[in-house]
Amino acid sequence: HEVILTQAGEGIYGLDQTGLTTFVNPTAARLLGYELSELTEQPMHDLLHHSHPDGSPYPPEDCPIYAALHDGLVHRVSTDVFWRKDGTAMPVEYVSTPIIEKGVVAGAVVVFRDITDRKEAERAVEESQERFRQLAEHIKEVFWITDPTKNRMIYISP
Repeated sequence: HEVILTQAGEGIYGLDQTGLTTFVNPTAARLLGYELSELTEQPMHDLLHHSHPDGSPYPPEDCPIYAALHDGLVHRVSTDVFWRKDGTAMPVEYVSTPIIEKGVVAGAVVVFRDITDRKEAERAVEESQERFRQLAEHIKEVFWITDPTKNRMIYISP
């Protein structure tokens, strides 16, 4: 187990029933800008998941990470941010999985990855589409775009 935790490309940490960290892998600490010792036995929600991407408060009772501790279900999220030690936001995709021992939720394991590059690529595509839309709606000439492989029109100017 130790090799998996130390070599994994994703951040991984464990929580006890109260939401305190029981273990943190080196990747999680590096991504979050902390030393391993600074994250152990800490309330992770307060440390890194205390607000939504827009900065509005994220109450612990609404936290999908902690939800796994209460409902015993796996929670997958790709629209949140974790806050690094230096106060910067990191867009993340994560899965919070309950640890069940003898039929009772004993904690959770959270696996997360930094999706900054994906978010930037999505934003670039959206900006490109918006530039095309602006151009297409304001140009006076008639133009169209076809897909020759499917023999159909993709776009015809207004």
